[in-house]
Amino acid sequence: MVGLVPTNGGGSANGNDCTGSITFDVQARVQGGLDPTLVVGADACPALETEPACHVWRLDLATRRAVRLGNHGAPITSASVSPDGRHAVTTSLDGTARIWRLDGAASVGLVLSGDRWVMYTDDGIVLTARPHGESGLVVSLLTREHGRHAGFVPGGISRRARPVWQPGNLVEVAWRARLSEQLGNYSGELREAHAAQVLDSAVELSGLAAACAVVDAALPEREPHPAMFDGFRAFLGVLGHPGWPVLYVRLELGLLQELGFGLDLEKCAATGTTEDLAYVSPKTGRAVSRAAAGPYREKLLVLPGFLSTGGLPSDDEELRRGLDLTGYFLERHVFWPHNKPLPPARSRFMESLQR
Repeated sequence: MVGLVPTNGGGSANGNDCTGSITFDVQARVQGGLDPTLVVGADACPALETEPACHVWRLDLATRRAVRLGNHGAPITSASVSPDGRHAVTTSLDGTARIWRLDGAASVGLVLSGDRWVMYTDDGIVLTARPHGESGLVVSLLTREHGRHAGFVPGGISRRARPVWQPGNLVEVAWRARLSEQLGNYSGELREAHAAQVLDSAVELSGLAAACAVVDAALPEREPHPAMFDGFRAFLGVLGHPGWPVLYVRLELGLLQELGFGLDLEKCAATGTTEDLAYVSPKTGRAVSRAAAGPYREKLLVLPGFLSTGGLPSDDEELRRGLDLTGYFLERHVFWPHNKPLPPARSRFMESLQR
């Protein structure tokens, strides 16, 4: 049994603080299949039975307080907490559903209202942002759960909002539309400002621009690719550190893998050996050893050593060969079938590496 002091979290539209302490049986809630940190209405918590059934509470066991997050306009019918414990969603007889942040006393927003709105929240990496109208932006994000997804940001070019929507930034977003097929509106909060961190390096800035442009042009829209999101975030994390261009090459290898055109660079396609791999077949994308290449080596692509053995490239020329390799297969399998060239930002990145 844990005693808590009820307080108002500021999210309620019209509720006052309740007084007195409450006793909360954590073990009983867990055994009953209820989340130990969220109470809606009475919700089998006897100490809150006198409170309106439309209220939402967050139970903070560390500070021994029950914080009122807010309320619906009618009794709550269901509640669920996200697997990471950061958000909860509640539905009500008033015909709405709301998303609540459990790490702060706030409602993320209205999810449904009489079946007129759809909405999701997610983490996203800004890929592109272009002006639309007098003050808005149309942005394309690589989200963890919803893939590459575009949306409109009202007021996105304002002095306060524009720094948030720079390519490469990690943002926590909420997307809302009347129909799932519509462009919809984005609102968001900046989590990691990667764009600002590379402004002092032309090479790093061009590398970030190239990564955003290639991923935006290659991935289909609204198709989840969580592995691609994680790989891109890892690339963002090493920008500015020695060897970061290697992560860029591996990001493109991962992109090919996600799209079904992965390269097999672990063993020789002809002999099966894992030693002295020096070439790649332009048709199959499989590695070929130096001995097996024989008279066909001029028709094969060079496999740089750092892609077959790991580690860093020995020089800039080896790095360029890695970019040439991934660029060839991206162009052949991803862009040519759609009559599109490789994004110009990628060419500018390769030029910047040669300066």
